[in-house]
Amino acid sequence: MRPRTAGRFPFTLAAEIGDVWIHVPRPHVFPAVFLGAVATFAFAWSLHTPPVDHHGEAREGLVVQAIVDHGEWILPRRNGELPSKPPLFHWVAGGAALAFGLSDVVLRLPSAVAAWGVACLTFALASTVGGTATAWLSVGVLFGMVPFLTSAIEARVDMVLTACTTAAFTAFFFWYRSRSPYARAFLYAAVSLAVLAKGPVGAVLPGMAILLFLGIQRDLQSLRPLWSWPSFFIAALFDLGWYALATAAGGRDFIALQVVRENWSRFVGDAEFQRTARGHTLRLPMLLVTQFLPWTATLAWAVVQRFRGARADVAERFLHVWWMVVLALFTVGAGKRPAYLLPAAPAIAVLAGRALASVTSGATGPRRAAACSSQRIGLAQILAVIAIFDVGALTTVQLVREHKARRHSLAAFVERVRDIVPGDGALPADPSMRASDRMVLAYRLRRSVRQQASHAPGLPFVVPATGRLEKWCEGATLLAESGGAADDFALMRSPEGVAARRRDAACTDVASVRGVAEPTVQAVAGLLGAPDPNPTQTPGRPDAL
Repeated sequence: MRPRTAGRFPFTLAAEIGDVWIHVPRPHVFPAVFLGAVATFAFAWSLHTPPVDHHGEAREGLVVQAIVDHGEWILPRRNGELPSKPPLFHWVAGGAALAFGLSDVVLRLPSAVAAWGVACLTFALASTVGGTATAWLSVGVLFGMVPFLTSAIEARVDMVLTACTTAAFTAFFFWYRSRSPYARAFLYAAVSLAVLAKGPVGAVLPGMAILLFLGIQRDLQSLRPLWSWPSFFIAALFDLGWYALATAAGGRDFIALQVVRENWSRFVGDAEFQRTARGHTLRLPMLLVTQFLPWTATLAWAVVQRFRGARADVAERFLHVWWMVVLALFTVGAGKRPAYLLPAAPAIAVLAGRALASVTSGATGPRRAAACSSQRIGLAQILAVIAIFDVGALTTVQLVREHKARRHSLAAFVERVRDIVPGDGALPADPSMRASDRMVLAYRLRRSVRQQASHAPGLPFVVPATGRLEKWCEGATLLAESGGAADDFALMRSPEGVAARRRDAACTDVASVRGVAEPTVQAVAGLLGAPDPNPTQTPGRPDAL
């Protein structure tokens, strides 16, 4: 029988399939507003602190800076290099930066907004498959997942991809139960955005899950009404259109980076990804079990229920296919980042919400009123425990982030560099400096930090802290330093004159101590009879400037 729809997806749907009526309730404004308030309260401080000091966030921040500073919307360059990810995150962050000004908060804002969207979609799906109690329990579980909390407050593309794939999965489920053309159009739009968020994987994940689910349901004939040529062409126009424009701007280098390296090589383990793949086959299954605790116990409980003879309904089968496809795809692939499991979080949250809601279900009949009261009390108690757990998880995540930031903060060093080397021109970096470190400094300084083999006489350059003894022995002057750890940096001025001036003959043996931790370098320099490369007062140091 042809489904009958009332209203437009995702507002109100009613479909008559056989003799069964399926009602998709009209989502109230209150849940979305309330979840927005919760997300604001939970993420506000974490978006502000600690500052962006990790290359994963700085990498995306440099792309957004190129959009804001140079208007490069199609293929913005990060520190003079091509971006490694498609532009959806950067477009959202760039638009927000043009409206509110670029800052660490604005850079991280797309992830927080996407997390709110994931929560709203999870609520809508859970309310459809289990009712209001299941919906609140599911979003409570979601806000207690450490990978979800971490990605919601980081300037990376993972949460934006998760929002798009969650929208695609939710839209497909609504379409499957109602055959709504609006749900189908929403599905195609979500997949299109997912591709613009992180490439072809945005289409592969929903596509694989839909095919597997329909195969399990023995309903592959549903693929025919699911297919829509107009929706497909519109989605392809946006995705392939951007790839065509980006290829025109970046040429073969763009294809080699974003199509070959970031997709094919990362999946099959070519080139530098061979080391990541070797010996880590079961890493993601172990991370799924540990990082989503205690909610992964729901998956084990489902296995127990199957052995006891319980049958899963359509919704449960769909949710299990959802998280299993995510896990299987990235387990087979060479890339093993924990954030790859994030698209599975909503499915696990709804499964956990349904399991917890079943605990509060009570009797019917003469004792129905008492049972309903008992259910409400039980639900309130479970929600209170989940809320306490969520606050603890968020607090722990934030404390860990701030602890790491205090150990490796570049704030003081960046300010010294700005004072010593004013302007926005390119700052040379020693070839020994890692690309990830150059990205962090370039973002914090909001200027290009380019690798340069030789440095003009008398001009400043950046060098890793472990290499400053060698440069000091060659006649360079230490201007500023970020600390004593092995991953810190030093700003130095190249020596005047054509030939490098050696401070002492003992420095000829500096190659033997290259890369040694800083206290050991000082000790060896003292034994060699060389002056201390880090004295308290040395002419040419910042103290004497």
